Amino acid sequence: MNHVNSDIRIASLAPQDSLIGRILKVCGPLLDRLLGVRGMRAIYEEHQLAGLDAQTFAAEVVKALDVTVTVDGQGLDTVPREGPVLVVCNHPFGGMEAVIILQELLKVRSDTKVLGNTALQVFRELSDVMIFTNPLITSQRNLPSLRRALAHLKNNGLLLVFPAGRVSYYRKDLGRTCDHDWNRLVGHLLQKSDAQLLPCHVQGNNSRLFIIMGYIWARLKILMLPREMLKMRGKSVVIRLGNPTPGDRFARAGLEETTHLARLLSYLQQVDRQLPPVVTRAEDHEPLAEAAAPEEIEAEIAALPGQQVLVKYKNYVACYGSQDQLPRTVHEIARQRERVFRMLDEGSGAALDTDHFDALYVHLFVWDTEAARLLGAYRMGRSDDLRKNGRVYLSQSYDFDDSFFDQPCLELGRSFVTPEYQKNHVSLHLLWRAIGAYIKAHPQYRKLYGTVSLSRQYDFRSICAMCDALIQSNDQVKPRHGMDTRLGPEWDDYKTLYPDMSITQLSRIVQSLEADNKDLPVLLRHYHKVGAEFLAVSVDPNFNNTPGLLLQVDIDKVPEKKRQAYVD
Repeated sequence: MNHVNSDIRIASLAPQDSLIGRILKVCGPLLDRLLGVRGMRAIYEEHQLAGLDAQTFAAEVVKALDVTVTVDGQGLDTVPREGPVLVVCNHPFGGMEAVIILQELLKVRSDTKVLGNTALQVFRELSDVMIFTNPLITSQRNLPSLRRALAHLKNNGLLLVFPAGRVSYYRKDLGRTCDHDWNRLVGHLLQKSDAQLLPCHVQGNNSRLFIIMGYIWARLKILMLPREMLKMRGKSVVIRLGNPTPGDRFARAGLEETTHLARLLSYLQQVDRQLPPVVTRAEDHEPLAEAAAPEEIEAEIAALPGQQVLVKYKNYVACYGSQDQLPRTVHEIARQRERVFRMLDEGSGAALDTDHFDALYVHLFVWDTEAARLLGAYRMGRSDDLRKNGRVYLSQSYDFDDSFFDQPCLELGRSFVTPEYQKNHVSLHLLWRAIGAYIKAHPQYRKLYGTVSLSRQYDFRSICAMCDALIQSNDQVKPRHGMDTRLGPEWDDYKTLYPDMSITQLSRIVQSLEADNKDLPVLLRHYHKVGAEFLAVSVDPNFNNTPGLLLQVDIDKVPEKKRQAYVD
C-alpha cells in the first residue's frame, strides 16, 4: 500500500501548537468518526490514492464513490481550448462538485485551477491545481489567493470558482434551496482579465439533515462535508456547461450587474424546454416555384399610378400595390418569402409562401433597378377595410378585443429582406422609409401592429427571455397558441433586481445563451428603437410553429428623430 501523503484528520486543519490544535488532538478521533472523516480516510487508503497527480486523483475519487457523471448538452466541446476562461458554478454539495468538475475540465485543459475552500488542503494531491481561500471571512488574508487567481487568468489559464463561497442552503427570503448571494469577485475577475465566462450548473443538493444543521451553526456545515461526500456514493450527477461568453461583453457593465448575469447564466443551464415540434421539415419541402421574369415585374411597376411609387433612392425604387395590379411581382414576393423563411426554419414547405390574404392586403416592396431583382417586402393590411369584409390575418394567432381597432390600423407582416441584401445597411431603412411615406399619404393610420418572428434557430431560453422581458400585460389581445415563457426562479430574481431591464442587458443575456453568440433579431431592435409596445406571443402554425411576438407602434409617440427619419 502507498504511503499516506495526505493527513486526513480534523486535527490536521489547525496548527498543533495552538489551543484549538491541542483540543483537536484529544477530540479529533471522535470527531473524525462522527463527521465521516474516518470514512474518507478509509477510501483514501483502500483505493491507494496517495501521491497521485490531481487529474488521476479526482477521477479515482469519483470512481471510488461510484458516482456516475453526465455532462449534458454539448459537453466539454463548449470549453475553449486556449486563452483565459473563468468557469462559474453553483455550489450544491460543498466539495464533491469541485472534484467532479475538475476531473472533467482537466481532460481538455491541463492548466485548470480551482479557487477552493481551505478545508480541501487535507488532500495534498490537489495542491497543484488549487488556489485556497477562506470563503467564510472577508479578510485581507484572502488577498494573496485572489491575486493568484487573477494572475492565473492573465496568464491565459482556466479558473473554476464557486462564487457563493458556501454550500447551497434553504433560503427563507426566497423560499427555496439555492446558492448564497454570489461574490462580486466574479465581476472583478472578468473585468480585470478579459477572460471568457463559461457558466456551469450542477444538479442536486445535500441532505436535509445537513441543511438543518446549517441553521444551528453555519460553520457546522463545513464540518459535515466529509459525511455528505460519503453520501454521494452510487449517485448520478448531471453537469451542464453553457456557451463561452467573450469578456469584452461585460466591459460596460458594473461588477454587480456582471456578477448577477453570471449567476443567472449558471442557473439557466438547468432549464431544459423545447419549442413545439416543426410542422414541415427540409426534406419534405417542395422545390421553389419558378422566378418571375424581371421584365414582367418592371412592366408592372411602370404601370403603377405615380402616387404608388413611394421612394426612389439611387438604383432602388419602393412601391406598393395590390395583387390584382402586381400578379407577377406578388408571385416573386411569395417565392422569395418562402426562400428566406426556409433559411430560418420557418418555411411552409410549399413552392410559394402565399394564402388568400395576399389578395386582400397591400404589398410594399423595394426593387433594385440595376440588378433587376427584389430587395425585400412587407405585406400591409388596412384594418378598417379588412374588418368590414372578414378578419385580419393575425386573428388566426390572436384574439383581439374590438377596442384594439378603435382607430384604423395598419397590420405589417410577412416581412423579409432577400439574402443578397441582408448585409446592405440601406435595406431595412428603405423599407421603413417606404412605410413612412405610405403613412404620410394615408394619415388616418396612426397605429401599426404586427409580429416579429423569433426564429426557431434561437435557443428556446433566449426566446423566453425576450418575451418575458419585453411583453407588457394588456387586456386587448390574447394569444390563441400561447407558450410558457417561464425560466425559473433565478430569472424571476434577476427581473426583480432589474425591473426596467434595458435592451442592452437583454442583448447580453441572449448572446450569452446562443452557441453562435447571435444577438437580438434586427427587426426587434428596430421596433424597440421606435418605441414599440410588445403585447403577447403566440406560436404560429403557418410559420412552422415559430413564436411571433406581437407589437404595436403609435406613430405619434415615436421618438422625434425616428419620426423625422421615416415619416415626416
